[in-house]
Amino acid sequence: MKKKVIILLCCIGLTTSLWAVKTDSIAPLQYYSLWRLALLEHMDNPAANDSLYSHSFSTLSVSFRSESANHPFFYQLGTARQNITAGVSSYLYLPSNMTVWGNAGYERGENKDICFNSTSDYNLIYPYVLGDTIGGKTQVETYSFAGGTAFHKKRWTFGASIRCRAMQEYRQTDPRMRGIVTDLVLQVGAKYAFKYNDVALGFGSVFYKQTNDVDFYREEGGNKEYLFTGLGTYNGRFSGGNNELYYKATGYKVDLNVIPKKFHGLFVTGVYEYIPYTQILTKLNALPLNTLHFSNCSLVMGWRNNKHNQWSVYGLMSQQKRLGDEHIAGDASGGEYKQLTSLTLYHQVVRFYVLNALYHKGNQSAFTTKITLGYKDYNETYEQKERSISFSKLYGEGSVQWQKVLNKRCFLSCYISGGYEATFQKNMIMPYLKMTETITQLVNRTYDRLTDNYLHVKGQGLVWYYPKSWNKKGCFFGIESAFLKSENYCKKSIIATMGVVF
Repeated sequence: MKKKVIILLCCIGLTTSLWAVKTDSIAPLQYYSLWRLALLEHMDNPAANDSLYSHSFSTLSVSFRSESANHPFFYQLGTARQNITAGVSSYLYLPSNMTVWGNAGYERGENKDICFNSTSDYNLIYPYVLGDTIGGKTQVETYSFAGGTAFHKKRWTFGASIRCRAMQEYRQTDPRMRGIVTDLVLQVGAKYAFKYNDVALGFGSVFYKQTNDVDFYREEGGNKEYLFTGLGTYNGRFSGGNNELYYKATGYKVDLNVIPKKFHGLFVTGVYEYIPYTQILTKLNALPLNTLHFSNCSLVMGWRNNKHNQWSVYGLMSQQKRLGDEHIAGDASGGEYKQLTSLTLYHQVVRFYVLNALYHKGNQSAFTTKITLGYKDYNETYEQKERSISFSKLYGEGSVQWQKVLNKRCFLSCYISGGYEATFQKNMIMPYLKMTETITQLVNRTYDRLTDNYLHVKGQGLVWYYPKSWNKKGCFFGIESAFLKSENYCKKSIIATMGVVF
């Protein structure tokens, strides 16, 4: 299977190199430019992707990532992870006013010291996960593919894109968890060119499925698997013997973009996304146990000056909400549980308010600086047992990037950022007299990690070289390192990348 993946990636890379037109050897600097990425980071409309860059660009790369911490940030995510990734990506201008883009990749790695979680994609579907107090190391394999196209017709631009992901995560020692994930996103969009701005409207559909089970092979039997429901609670009725379940979801997203001509002027991006994840017990005739209603609403608005003195100021407001419905089932009749009612017991609301300012100068030797100031408000409650966590944070970050064309065959990009986030208000309510020692430790660690004050630093260096005999094709090497530190927590990560550009 690994050989087939490598052959496929090479074939895709060869095909994109044959199609590529309108290429330029200094295109890599544009693709990694902080000045350009700041405008594009919140846009996800295929109709708006027709002219993101001025030249075609394709890469075939391999990267290695290692991340470790002295303690788990969350028990459910472990203390360390390592993975290696191979992938190909491309952005191409084709004849007949058409633009295509895409990427494909394979990733293999491991996560260490996971506990209270036997389910994949924890960040997507929490708090409704299967878990135990033993945990351990898991192996992960991920296959991903994405592609899109946009074409012009007079003042109109139409686009479509697809993203799919297939992943399996498993453990080879008891408790032997296994999660198999398929994730598909389909998007369409349309853009109309006005005098000073382009206006784009997009719609997307999200399809998600995960099968999840835990087995024990040892003679003495297995450990209890909990069906967690948030803030240290779990479903006491069905926890223990129900180790097979699956999740499914069908959601949607809509977005509106106002894009300035030649990247100069007012820009606006509004996005709304809604995905309901339902947790279903397999053995009990597909009994729906919980439904997590996830929604995300965000608005970005700002002004970008792209003339002599290049600068930009923009603000971001966003709200992420998780509402958890627990489906109450009656007694079994004929092997089936009738659903009596549903109670919305879990609530989580996270709000962000962010202000960004950028300044950019130069072309062959470009300097970009970015300053970010933000406020975060977090509220999480479980109503039935009066459990809650809330806090507010202020944070700031400064970033600097320098890009240099050393000569016709060698380019350099350096980036460094640093920031600090401070909690100025926090509160937790828990019924400690009714909680076990293990659950108390889980809840307290989660609260400490969420409300700590953090210092973070990140640095990145990239070098591209185009040998004379390679006919406008080149190679690149990169290294990235990050550091996160609080009073009792320290995490370090490093990413090494190499590949070819064509």
